Amino acid sequence: MTAPVRKPLMVVATLPRVLSPNETLKLPVDVFAVTSKVRNANVTLTEKTGLVKILNNKTKSVAFDAPTAKQATDQMTDKMIDFDLQVTEGSGVAKFEVVAEGNGERATTEIEIDVRNPNPVVSSVKEFTVAAGQNLQIPYAAIGSNGTNTATLEISTMPPIDLANRLMYLLQYPYGCVEQTTSAAFPQLYVDKLLNLDDAKKQEINKNVRAAIDRLRQFQTADGGFGYWQGEDFADSWATNYVGHF
Repeated sequence: MTAPVRKPLMVVATLPRVLSPNETLKLPVDVFAVTSKVRNANVTLTEKTGLVKILNNKTKSVAFDAPTAKQATDQMTDKMIDFDLQVTEGSGVAKFEVVAEGNGERATTEIEIDVRNPNPVVSSVKEFTVAAGQNLQIPYAAIGSNGTNTATLEISTMPPIDLANRLMYLLQYPYGCVEQTTSAAFPQLYVDKLLNLDDAKKQEINKNVRAAIDRLRQFQTADGGFGYWQGEDFADSWATNYVGHF
């Protein structure tokens, strides 16, 4: 026996796979009336995170055509409506809720979508020299999208080496050979001697070093040395010395 599973009023919303900051788009909503008693409905769209603005009206009305004499009394009908959207400059997961109400019936649906910046990570480094006994005011304007940007102030009596930026480059390096795994963790053993770190950053570094040690075990070969890549049968002399030093 076939038994259809449906409600007197149903609603379906559709979005693409991903959104980008500052995009404009339409969100189509399909409203279904399965019973003849639902001839009108109000459809309300809300976005819960603030990542996407709803332009114009957040609530729209739909009217369904009455069935003709030749049609079944409870034949399903549907109407399509669009909501205009504007993505903000932020990134994260946008969460939408669509509510349709008509003649005592209520239907809801929720939909989530990633909002991400398609551009690669960028950085800007500026150097200043302060003479003895002088003050310096540095103008600052954040680059990138709100919520994704950070800034680091590095002060040194010797020529700057841009330590914070170089350390971040190592941590974000995408390749996972034994050399890169070691190189990402090795500097973190000494970074507290060059930078003033708070307790949270110290805990993060400790976690990173332990994770690197666990990962390096996967490179170890049967003779106790370390291969350049995981799964290799023979140890690499240079890699073994480098990991051993670490």
